[in-house]
Amino acid sequence: MHYHKRRQTCHSKDYCLKAQDFFNQQTMIIKNPFRDDGIDGFIANYKRMYPSCLCPSTPTVYRLIDQDQLAIKNYDLPRKVRLRHLGHHRKRTRQHKKCLSNSIEQRPKVAGRFEIVIKIPDYKADTCFKAVQKAVNEHSSWFKTITFDNGSEFARIDEVKGVNAYFAHPYTPSERGSNENANGLLQEFFPKGKTMSKVTDKYVKRAQNALNNKHRRILGYQTAREVFMAETA
Repeated sequence: MHYHKRRQTCHSKDYCLKAQDFFNQQTMIIKNPFRDDGIDGFIANYKRMYPSCLCPSTPTVYRLIDQDQLAIKNYDLPRKVRLRHLGHHRKRTRQHKKCLSNSIEQRPKVAGRFEIVIKIPDYKADTCFKAVQKAVNEHSSWFKTITFDNGSEFARIDEVKGVNAYFAHPYTPSERGSNENANGLLQEFFPKGKTMSKVTDKYVKRAQNALNNKHRRILGYQTAREVFMAETA
């Protein structure tokens, strides 16, 4: 038994044949339109769930994808493809009749990055004020402070009751780094330049759940939901 296990890892091998269970599961996860894991997160979780099974490393999987040896292709990895198509700017997204409001949980000791994503009709100040107030009212125990950027749509945010509102300094996205990263993750489900007029609340909820169930390296490969629930238990 130990001999065969050592033989698996001591020489060059065809992972596609020797780790069929791994690749079958990974293909199913990655090709899910509401996938809750990327390549690295899936690998970490697979190792945790099946410690005795053969599991390729993250660089190996990406190499096999680039070599076109897997059912997973580069176009199945939106963030990787998006690096080749930079240039969209925020104002273009705001021209949509319907938009998104994204709040991400942050705390001094444990930043779990649990997200609340809400579909709103437009980016008017009154609309954003009402959406934020509704979210705070529905989850009053979840909110203590909220930090916004300096967009005109947040002109009434300091009127929100039940939470302390703050604003980042102008042109300083680093003060809201987790939120900026979360916006990037959301683009997998809501590509820039695409209208949201036909996007349903159910779709938004499924996208939110996919992000909150994603195994993240920064959380020790726990999910944002796991961290959040443990901290609020």
